[in-house]
Amino acid sequence: MPLDAATPVYPGDPPVQVTEAGGFGTDGYLTHLLRMGSHNGTHLDAEAHMIPGGWVLTDYPIDQFVGSGILIDIRNGADPAEIDRLDIGGADAVLLRSGISDRYAGPDYYHQLPPISAQFAERLARRHPKLVGVDAGSIDGPPYPLHKLLLGAGVLLAENLVGLSTLAGTSFEVWALPLALGIEAAPARVLARLT
Repeated sequence: MPLDAATPVYPGDPPVQVTEAGGFGTDGYLTHLLRMGSHNGTHLDAEAHMIPGGWVLTDYPIDQFVGSGILIDIRNGADPAEIDRLDIGGADAVLLRSGISDRYAGPDYYHQLPPISAQFAERLARRHPKLVGVDAGSIDGPPYPLHKLLLGAGVLLAENLVGLSTLAGTSFEVWALPLALGIEAAPARVLARLT
């Protein structure tokens, strides 16, 4: 998801601001000031986001952010039995395509939650992927039981993913590299490389 003034932000979070802080005409170089929340745009949530005393992003080994991926289409609902039917045992990253991010510029983007039940998330957590990603502003809403379940199981969360439709029917690996900040979340460049 592009990071600019038009990036939708979670209700109550600060908007993304990118302003020129130095220009060629005055300073001889170009530099910018960035102001944004740690959960703006495509980002990763670490355990400390919901678990007191949990790991921050810099606590994770670098291989936690890279691995084989699988796409699960949940546009028509997330059937817990789907977790058992799919061969996700070897997948490091499970990406959930809800279709919500297809309309991320819309005014109700953050009011739409993917259709993920506690049973679906529990079965997913038992498979121990390194990362679960969703093409929505959040995997769930207050009081955030799915966040707590997955993060508490050592699973990183990637939110605000875009372009998941291009992965349907493909084999891919995921590169989800956040900024190296010792905090609970950070913007990330999440890429899928077809294999």
